[in-house]
Amino acid sequence: MDLHVTDEIMFEKSNSLIQLIVNPYKQEDIDKMFTKPVALPRHILPQERALLTTKELIGKHIVLEGSVCGLVILRSTLARIGLLSPPTVADPGFHGQLTMEVFNGSKHAITMHAGMAVWSLIRVPTIGEPMYTGRYQGQRGIQTPRALTPENVTDEEGGVDDQVTS
Repeated sequence: MDLHVTDEIMFEKSNSLIQLIVNPYKQEDIDKMFTKPVALPRHILPQERALLTTKELIGKHIVLEGSVCGLVILRSTLARIGLLSPPTVADPGFHGQLTMEVFNGSKHAITMHAGMAVWSLIRVPTIGEPMYTGRYQGQRGIQTPRALTPENVTDEEGGVDDQVTS
């Protein structure tokens, strides 16, 4: 099943003179990384990264029932012209639009258009019936990353690492 792009794109801010140091545990660092959404069509320049959202709503237009998850992969034609997009899993029980990352790995600008079929969703059965209850449940529109929480990081002794938010 094809997944299509909505009508907006959000670019990673870039400045060759200033490189941000981003701590994935600090939302204020993450928020400095991206521009505000802009309308498509737009060109993704070589070596430029952007966020897009699927037009389809998981849970409404595409239902992942029971223990079925969705593996979202880039369509091969776009990969062949240099666009890259990390494979993404839509967990069983997820509802909302998927925010997807793309990166132009070519030497040429690639134009993105609203409604363009960019990804394919493959339904994959899983064992058990885990239900997604994460922080992106119900999302609409392009969502920047949300800061990680320190409870998910352990130090060498298996305890919570207090240094991650420093």
